[in-house]
Amino acid sequence: MPKKKKDPTVQKTRPDLADGPWIQWLEEQPENRGVDIPALFDRMISWCVRKGQQPTRRRLLAWLDNERSAVPISIPKPKNSTAEPAPSYNCKNCFDLGYINVKDPSSPYSWALTDAPCPACSKTPPK
Repeated sequence: MPKKKKDPTVQKTRPDLADGPWIQWLEEQPENRGVDIPALFDRMISWCVRKGQQPTRRRLLAWLDNERSAVPISIPKPKNSTAEPAPSYNCKNCFDLGYINVKDPSSPYSWALTDAPCPACSKTPPK
């Protein structure tokens, strides 16, 4: 039984197209939005010449995958956000707690901390 040929319009590589139309077809794909395919193709060609490699469509697709992963994806913010605004603090040192953590002078360990009054807002630490 002969194999069924796949529809070339749904394949990833589009073997039915020459290189120029294939690059234009790649630019039209929604997953390639924000990627300059002709510039990437030129970079790949110059890299292949420098390294003595053969420029192929498969190589360009691998470069395109790497480029796509480097392009930041913008996620739209929800219109009706229920998130609370960030609180504003009067004291930026202790964030209105009244105390800060400082190195404990009575401890033999350098990592030991103790509570001390905040020097910026002069509140006493909790007991």
